[in-house]
Amino acid sequence: MLSDSELLAIVISTGTTGKTALELAQDLRNSVSESSGLSDLAALTLGELRSFKGIGRVKAIKIAASLELGRRLQMNIAEPSPRLNSPQLIYQYMRANYDFNEQEYLWTLNFNTKHELISCDLTAVGGLNRAAVSPREICRRAVKHNAFTVVIVHNHPSGNPSPSPQDYRTTNLIASAARTIGVPLTDHIVVADNGYVSIRQERPDLFGLDSNNGTAEKSGG
Repeated sequence: MLSDSELLAIVISTGTTGKTALELAQDLRNSVSESSGLSDLAALTLGELRSFKGIGRVKAIKIAASLELGRRLQMNIAEPSPRLNSPQLIYQYMRANYDFNEQEYLWTLNFNTKHELISCDLTAVGGLNRAAVSPREICRRAVKHNAFTVVIVHNHPSGNPSPSPQDYRTTNLIASAARTIGVPLTDHIVVADNGYVSIRQERPDLFGLDSNNGTAEKSGG
């Protein structure tokens, strides 16, 4: 069986000046912790990984991706699907599993009829002002996972979770698209280190809901 350092060396693939990939992996492994396995290494952000001599952007991404795959496999094996039926529970789940400080990300969370999480998919990177957030892609993922409802979550690295005008426009666009396939968007939660904001609680009208009682609006005729 390969050691942790040998597995890391395979992920790193190439060394640097004066050091082989294995030596680089051993240095990285020992610099983080000699006793706690890979848990401390998995907790590092991309920026922290890149602070190690010989670990550039590409190597840091490879390491983070491989450790994330291992984490997800372990979650699928050891844990039942979490029941996330409130904005606070969704925020706590996202806060425990993702870094809000690097840049803006948008995730699509698909749920079954019991509000149990089916999947949490990274859907866009770069923020709602810069990344192409595709309602079609969000709907495609919902259909693929046979979802009953969908929640989208995106982060503000600034630490301020207050939604922007663009956040509201994006919410309305995705909610309208989701209604057409019969898998409603039930919330858009903006998260940050300092807290979260549920756009549904602030602007239920964007989801086609009545602002007074949270029920679907009926068009006049």
